[in-house]
Amino acid sequence: MAVVVAALVSALTLDQRAAATSTSPCEHAAQVPRALGLRPAGVAIRCLVNRERAQRGLPPLKESAALRRAAQRHARDMRRGDFFAPRSPDGATLSSRVRQAGYLDGARSWRLGECLARNASERATPASVVRSWMRGGPARRAILTRRFRHIGIGLALAVSDRRAGDGPEALHVATLGARR
Repeated sequence: MAVVVAALVSALTLDQRAAATSTSPCEHAAQVPRALGLRPAGVAIRCLVNRERAQRGLPPLKESAALRRAAQRHARDMRRGDFFAPRSPDGATLSSRVRQAGYLDGARSWRLGECLARNASERATPASVVRSWMRGGPARRAILTRRFRHIGIGLALAVSDRRAGDGPEALHVATLGARR
């Protein structure tokens, strides 16, 4: 049995003042990904997600290399294909991406979720991305699902043709999972 939760958040403008004054204990939470780098940005996002979970008595999510590969591939695919959606134009879904990355190998059952964010890269700090996910809806529900045990973060920087003059974008993907 598989359960899939997809969350789609397009936070095109974020409150920079709140990001700048964040008192987050997560290192690099207020830095933009272009200056920070993809890996440290992913670590900061995972830290912030786990802080949100801890505030609600939920167990922390452990990093999964397979989920990180699936998330990173999807972020890159969205950049290359100039789309923003849980389903790729070629038909790839969350389940197929995670299966291809090896996360479901040997699993009898699983649960998957995904959070997406697209922001102007100058405002796409890890803190602002997680804050946008936590505002409500499917992304918040996915992050606060008790049954999830693992997370992988993907990030790609892109230039958007859709919003001329807005400059580069940051595409974030958080893939969450649990398997037995």
